[in-house]
Amino acid sequence: MKIIDKNYDFYDYLQGVYPDKTVTFDRTRSFTLTKGEVRNGLNYITYGINKIGQISYILLQVCNRFWLFETKVLSYDYDYGYVKDYTINLVSTWVNYNADRKLFSFNYIKLNGDDLFAHWSAKTEDRKHKIAIDAINRGNYTKEYSLSVEYGYRNNERTIIYDIPLLKASGFAEFINPLDIYLAIEEYFSLERTAAERRESIGLTNDDKITNHGFDTKISFRGGQKKKRKKG
Repeated sequence: MKIIDKNYDFYDYLQGVYPDKTVTFDRTRSFTLTKGEVRNGLNYITYGINKIGQISYILLQVCNRFWLFETKVLSYDYDYGYVKDYTINLVSTWVNYNADRKLFSFNYIKLNGDDLFAHWSAKTEDRKHKIAIDAINRGNYTKEYSLSVEYGYRNNERTIIYDIPLLKASGFAEFINPLDIYLAIEEYFSLERTAAERRESIGLTNDDKITNHGFDTKISFRGGQKKKRKKG
């Protein structure tokens, strides 16, 4: 896979290890996701006067591969009302081809309905994590705060101009196998190309299919015609 971007992320070196000119990743809409923005997300979604110890989920999806992270607030500024420090833990990573594929989706999430109650009631961390993963695979969650979009200003109006996060400075890269995310990106473009070719083929007549393969329908196929044998 060839990556087009003036910026660099932690998995980029693999394009030299596994060169493939048939897949190009135009990453010119990239931005560097910082720990400060991750902390801003915690300020937005956590609640109450004392946020210390509050746990939140962050879900990263690339193609059909998922990474579920858990953050925990370690310290909080009571005077100014913001999170000062937190930890990151990788809960699990898995592949789900029943989910709608995405190039990049990185969000703080919250479970919905019965799954939220079951998660709150669970007695062990393993049980909580299993409930969360099952709910995600069924799509029973809400996105609370996006880490995959950065806002910019154009003509004095706020416009979404960057939507591919670079993870090298975010604190998450150390939990992600570079090859896993690299292959997931490559698979996304491969599956998108296959789907596009399939859509283009729908509704083609036999003559269309023959022409697409480089044959002339008038002269290439004359089935049933036989030369007459001369008498004598």
